[in-house]
Amino acid sequence: MTKLSITKSKKIILSAMLLSILIVLSRFFSIKSSFLVISFSFIPMMLAAIYLGPKYAAIITALGDLIGAILFPFGAYFPGFTISSAAIGFIYGIFLYKKPEENRKDLKFIIQLIISGIIVLGGIKILLESAFLNILYGKAYFVVIASRLVTQSIMLPVQVITIFLLEKYLRPFVKKYLYKEEKITIDEYLSGFDKVTKDPNLDAMKYIMEKFNNPEKQTKFIHVSGTNGKGSICEMLASVLNNTEYKVRKIYISTFNKI
Repeated sequence: MTKLSITKSKKIILSAMLLSILIVLSRFFSIKSSFLVISFSFIPMMLAAIYLGPKYAAIITALGDLIGAILFPFGAYFPGFTISSAAIGFIYGIFLYKKPEENRKDLKFIIQLIISGIIVLGGIKILLESAFLNILYGKAYFVVIASRLVTQSIMLPVQVITIFLLEKYLRPFVKKYLYKEEKITIDEYLSGFDKVTKDPNLDAMKYIMEKFNNPEKQTKFIHVSGTNGKGSICEMLASVLNNTEYKVRKIYISTFNKI
C-alpha cells in the first residue's frame, strides 16, 4: 500500500512561494484606503491552508502582514492586524486542510469555503478589524462596519468561486509535483485512522478492499465488528444459518492483525 505525503523541504519551499505572492498581491495589487482593502491576497492565504494546514497558514499570513508592513508600509503599523492575519490563516486551515491521501468532495469543499469565509470576513474582517480601525483613527465603529460590510459581502462569493475553481484546476499538478508516494504496511494505514470520527462511513473499508481486489466478494464468512452487540448478532446469525445447509463456526478476535 502507498500513501501521499509532503516532504518538509517542499513545505518550506511552498511556504516561501506563497508568502512572496501574498506580499506582492497585498501590497502592490490591491485597492486600499484608510478603511477599505480590496485584494486577491486571499488566494495564497487559502492555498496555504488547503495544502499545508492551519499552523503553516497562520505563520505565512502573519509574516505576510509583518514583512509587508515593514518593507512596504501603508499607514501606521498596528500589531492587531498581524494577529488577525494569523487568525485568518488558522481558521482557513482548520476548515480547508485535508491530508494528502484523503479525497476532496466538491460539495463538502464548497460548504467549507462558505463557512470559513463567513467566519473570516464577518467575524475578523468586519467586526474585529473595524474595532482596530476605530482605535487607530477614532472613527465611529458602526460607520466603519457599514463601509466594510458591502465590500466583504461582495468578496465572499468571489473567494468561494475563485478558490474552488483554482484548487480543482491545480489538483492533478499538486498530486504529481507536490505530493510524494511512500509505501506503508496495512497496519500503519489502519493505525492512522481516528478511533472516533464525526463523519462515520465505509470509505476506509472500501479503499482497503479495493487494494486487495475486493476479497470480501469471494469469501464465505460474515465479519461482525463494533462496540456493543457483536455477540448477540453472531448468535442470531449462527442460529439462522444452522437451520439451513450451512455449517457455522464462530471465531472471536480482539485486534485487526490477530490470526
